[in-house]
Amino acid sequence: MNGYNRLENRESYASIEVHNFQEILSESRDSVEFKIWGLRESKIKTFFYHFICVLFLGIPYFILSSYPKVKKIKFNEEELKTASVLLGESLPVKKPALQSSTEIYNIETHKRHTIFSGTTVNQTRYYKGEHVLARVVRTGFDTTKGSLVKSILFPAPVGLKFYKDSMKFVLVLFVIATIGMSYCLYLYISRSAPLRDIIIRSLDLITIVVPPALPAAMAVGTVYSQNRLKKLGIFCISPPRINVCGKIKIACFDKTGTLTHDGLEMNCVIPCKNSTFSEPVNDVNVLDIEDRLVQSMAACHSLTRIQNELNGDPLDLIMFRFTNWKLEEPGQSENTRFDMLGPNVVSPFSQNDILQDLNIANFELPYLIGILKEFTFSSTLQCMSVICRDLRQTNMIAFTKGAPEKLLGLCHTESIPKDFHERLSQYTAQGYRVIALAYKDLPNTFRWIDAEKAKRDKIECDLTFLGFLIMHNPLKEETTPVIKMLHNANVRTVMITGDNILTAVSVAYDCHMVNKTDEIFIITVEDNENRVPKIHFERVGGPVVNDFVTINLNFEHHHFAIDGKNWNKLITHFPHIIPNILVKTKVFARFQPEQKTQLIMFFQKLDYIVSMVGDGANDCGALKVAHVGVSLSEAEASVAAPFTSSIKNISCLVYLILEGRCALVTSMAIFKYMALYSLIQFFSVLILYKLHSELADYQFLFVDLIITTSLAITIGRQGPSDKLGPKRPMSSLVAAKNVIPLFLQIIVCASVQISAIFYLLTQSWFTPISSNTVNETQVSWENTVIFTVSCYQYIILAIVYSKGQPYRERLITNFWFLVSALSLIIFITWLIVYPCKFMADLMGLVYIPHGKRVENDFKYTLLVFPLIHLCLAALIEVGMSDREWLKRAIQFLTCKSTPKNFYNLILKENQFSMVNSDIT
Repeated sequence: MNGYNRLENRESYASIEVHNFQEILSESRDSVEFKIWGLRESKIKTFFYHFICVLFLGIPYFILSSYPKVKKIKFNEEELKTASVLLGESLPVKKPALQSSTEIYNIETHKRHTIFSGTTVNQTRYYKGEHVLARVVRTGFDTTKGSLVKSILFPAPVGLKFYKDSMKFVLVLFVIATIGMSYCLYLYISRSAPLRDIIIRSLDLITIVVPPALPAAMAVGTVYSQNRLKKLGIFCISPPRINVCGKIKIACFDKTGTLTHDGLEMNCVIPCKNSTFSEPVNDVNVLDIEDRLVQSMAACHSLTRIQNELNGDPLDLIMFRFTNWKLEEPGQSENTRFDMLGPNVVSPFSQNDILQDLNIANFELPYLIGILKEFTFSSTLQCMSVICRDLRQTNMIAFTKGAPEKLLGLCHTESIPKDFHERLSQYTAQGYRVIALAYKDLPNTFRWIDAEKAKRDKIECDLTFLGFLIMHNPLKEETTPVIKMLHNANVRTVMITGDNILTAVSVAYDCHMVNKTDEIFIITVEDNENRVPKIHFERVGGPVVNDFVTINLNFEHHHFAIDGKNWNKLITHFPHIIPNILVKTKVFARFQPEQKTQLIMFFQKLDYIVSMVGDGANDCGALKVAHVGVSLSEAEASVAAPFTSSIKNISCLVYLILEGRCALVTSMAIFKYMALYSLIQFFSVLILYKLHSELADYQFLFVDLIITTSLAITIGRQGPSDKLGPKRPMSSLVAAKNVIPLFLQIIVCASVQISAIFYLLTQSWFTPISSNTVNETQVSWENTVIFTVSCYQYIILAIVYSKGQPYRERLITNFWFLVSALSLIIFITWLIVYPCKFMADLMGLVYIPHGKRVENDFKYTLLVFPLIHLCLAALIEVGMSDREWLKRAIQFLTCKSTPKNFYNLILKENQFSMVNSDIT
């Protein structure tokens, strides 16, 4: 309200054309022009403008991407627009104005009348040259689009163990640094060193052990994965979630537009006459042109014309085209029709045919049906209705279409055929999509003004059943192979849809989500007024198992299916068995958007890493809540999901899992490499401090900027494996299976350096640095040995942690890493064997002329230490890390027998009973 008042009084604001705008409320009272401030088109559309306009000024902002200058926007009583953030649809939807009522406005309840920020207006209607008032109800980050932008700028924390454990590991490194600093203090205090040197040397160890570049290095693998996904047409707004993809344990799929094609294929209609089903009709010409069933298919929809093309829901388009009728809107062009007050008209003839056939002499009116009022489809109500009038009749008619289960309760009982459920089950069990149609004759006293004020619940009652509309929604070609691939990868798959439960079960069988030999039991909860409700299990294609039964959860060939209505009853009356139901349920049907979101959260409570793939239609909430939400929609609703795929099938999830596993393994490898790099340098510095020496500045620069940077950056260039295996990578840094090999690597690194120093001390020609030396000596044999051996260690660990299979491509495919590693090995070998005097002096190494054979032979034998380190490091990483024997040994030693995940614990309990008594 305040936003509206501020805008209404600003005459200096420029009006803009139909385009994106903030969330406003359409009103049908006296029309006025709504002027708002717009930003002129500019290529510099930076966050600065968003920040100033939204946060400080608190007013709507507009980014014009297709107009050369700011123009005038005109709102109207009825808008046709793409409200993709609200509905997740890239198809146009109608937004009618609110009618006068005592009801208090609520943005959720009245979302059908609210224009959400980010909406693109395609077509508007206004009358008498006036513009209808639109009121701003939310601005800035309070809007839907603003909240999405805020979620991008400030994403919710990713609950992956890797990120939590990395902080713990950094804390461990800090403790190690503290111990090293204490030892350093002891050394220099015992030597009576100056206070300045004591402080500098001690603080140096902190920066060495806890490297500042660690966060940047950890992000390298994710950045490479994000770029590879982008090339595949998969876009990500939350890069940390790429690592989460590698741990996906359950994949949830919407049905229509995700597992199956968006487009529907008309199969037939089944008319109902005198409470009896007729034979299926495949050709509409067989039916009487004035049959109520034909009229309902021609009128009960939300179609409109944009640039002379029919637009609307695919189901409505298929149904209307099946009738061969024509849709006419008032006016001859897009502009003139806005100034004419008249309804949309449907007719079996075109407008020109009507004018030619009009018999004025006999006053015969043409066969036209005007659509006076529309109650748009609601996923909550599962139906839509229209109020129409046949031009030749005095009374109006109401047509309703929707889910058969919904219309069953809205129709007169005497108009329902006795075999209603049998016919419905017959088609839904074959995977067909079934829509029910009904009508009601309104009284002669019901006028146009009554239609405008009519309440929906008064219209959608006491209907007469007309029949079924049967459509087929074929599977996408990629669906079945991907489902099989996910099963082989030990990823559980479930379907969450708003369609009929038997249709969903049929699709689950067709796509091999459920094996053909497996059995599915449909769960129903029967209400009892005075007793606890009963649970029934109906085998698909079999009898009902009454009351309560013992379920064997380990029996892999039995699954559950449940619809949204019975789901609510289970939550109300049997919340304690919800986890047991979820671990065996494959199909969730007739689920509303909020139920989908609720279900995803229940899965997360069972310790599942949940992915949700949907085409955007009513899936926005579930896509946002899931650990990995993938939108297949091109609409702006894709912003609601962390991932948006231009691959319009579920194969995108396979790419995400492969990249996620690759990114997670790469992040783990880089983290371990950076940690060991710090510890190697930590050991080097402490050993040299003990021997009255230190690393030179150029040695530090060479290690930090050339060796570590080049290797850490190129490690992540390895792409994902092309095979999706059943084993998931580890995500915990502090797990014993990960800590033990890492601890052994640390011991090997320290042992190799200490061994190299002891080998130096055994040389007869070697003279150590005097203990009476006040300042550290940089150019010394101690420095040369430690520096050259440690340089090899950095490269060896980078190679060891770059192993490929089973989650990444083979090391040989990482060209730039191999080039970097080989170049460094050649350069360091040259430095240790026979460097030129300039380079030796620059790097602070001992220069040995060619004639001194003993010292040169020592350098050659020094190369044995890196070779030994390579063999030991490879043995630890290949023979111990990620091996099953190590996992079993740890479990045996720790006496661990309880699964760490809640869903595995439930399955391990073997069975559960619904109540005290069991029926066998």
